[in-house]
Amino acid sequence: MNLADLRATSDLLSRLDDSDFASFEEVASELELQPDERLFRENDEARRFFIIVKGIVALEVARPARPPTTVQTLGDGALLGLSWRLSPHRWMWTARAMTATRLAVFDAATMRKALEQDHELDRLMWEVLATQASERLHHARIQLLDLYGKS
Repeated sequence: MNLADLRATSDLLSRLDDSDFASFEEVASELELQPDERLFRENDEARRFFIIVKGIVALEVARPARPPTTVQTLGDGALLGLSWRLSPHRWMWTARAMTATRLAVFDAATMRKALEQDHELDRLMWEVLATQASERLHHARIQLLDLYGKS
């Protein structure tokens, strides 16, 4: 898959040197989703991660006997799926396409093996994932304030 156009909008891809970028491009595949199609479900095994090429994806959390709550929406260039890197490799959210969406797909097992052999790339990946996780936590906090802060 050609990731060149995505390099400018992706925090992860923009930080890769040319060699690492070529490695990512070599293993990437493409996936298209229709609106309302689910990409992954909370608690399922996280076998892949994604970068949104074009479209909008909602991260949702299940609520007993109620519709899911959207915690955050992600758009073009966003890294989608952080759980592939964190044991026990289970999704923490459900991801649902809100629009027709095109994704770059990366196999988690392949990437974990590559990162075991390249400590600098592994450090960079952890830095990007930590930043993304922090932002997602902030958005979840804001969503909780919106849901429960009203009296």
